[in-house]
Amino acid sequence: MEVYNILENPQKAIKDLQSIIHEKFDENLVNLVCDLYIQLKQFQACIEFLESLGQQEFAVDIETKRGVCFAKVGRLQEAEESFDKLYQQRVNYYDDLYWLVGCLYQELEYPEQALRFLEGLRVLDHRDKPTLWIKCGQLYLQVTHT
Repeated sequence: MEVYNILENPQKAIKDLQSIIHEKFDENLVNLVCDLYIQLKQFQACIEFLESLGQQEFAVDIETKRGVCFAKVGRLQEAEESFDKLYQQRVNYYDDLYWLVGCLYQELEYPEQALRFLEGLRVLDHRDKPTLWIKCGQLYLQVTHT
């Protein structure tokens, strides 16, 4: 499957990738399917896809994306459980996921949880930039004014 085909018709790409995954499980393909579902804002479909795989646990990246989908459909307790696995990992290995979860919590207006994930990014040179400072500053203001 070519990248062009995935970008041109992501819905078809999801179906094709799912059939491959059901023949032979591949975490990289599962992760790609999750990314496509999130891009398409089909959060419940992503949850159902992951449940159809019959696995209790997934790699950190997939588990985090499952958490994003849980949060987007209002299942915050399950989302937090998924994010706990990420929070136990070093930020320098998963900075993109820390950013994803921090921004999600900010979007959902949970500033303390957002800061929990975003503050750790300041130790990374490539993340310690004005965009992060502004985001954290906004969150600090929300926390201190509530």
